[in-house]
Amino acid sequence: MEDSSIKILDRLDILTLERLKNEAELIFDDLIATENIIINKANNFFQILIVMLVSLIGYLISQLPRINFHSYLIQAALIFTVCLSLSIGTLLKIIYPTKIKLKGSTPSSLLKSDIFDGSAYETENLLSNRVLSLDRDIYENRINQTNRMNLFKRSVWFTMYGILAVIISTIINLYV
Repeated sequence: MEDSSIKILDRLDILTLERLKNEAELIFDDLIATENIIINKANNFFQILIVMLVSLIGYLISQLPRINFHSYLIQAALIFTVCLSLSIGTLLKIIYPTKIKLKGSTPSSLLKSDIFDGSAYETENLLSNRVLSLDRDIYENRINQTNRMNLFKRSVWFTMYGILAVIISTIINLYV
């Protein structure tokens, strides 16, 4: 948050600070709901791709004694296996996040001498601190959400490249 916004926060009364905090919490809740949708989609896509990858690996292992690497079908299966593996690896970054911002704060982090200084403005200080904290967390969650969405798109593209390789290999195999 900019310095000018912080100066405005210092001038606001308790009721306005409460409204700002409530609005920020609504946005934060929406971000969490959207993030859950992305994670659920990634999880569903992950489950589909795992089945496909296991099937492909099973096929390749069954062909191992008499495998012919010059066969377009084997080459397509290998390329598709690599693409699915890349896609699954990308999805794992979405499903198992490394950082997440929480909506609330622990009491020990709130009980600071600069917030509760014995003045008549303790409630305003607490609410201002909460609004600033929510603003920072919303910003960081938006960045995380954008990163997750980009990873999901990348995973879909890896899968599409693999499907394209299978289609091209099939067409070449039909006409050669």
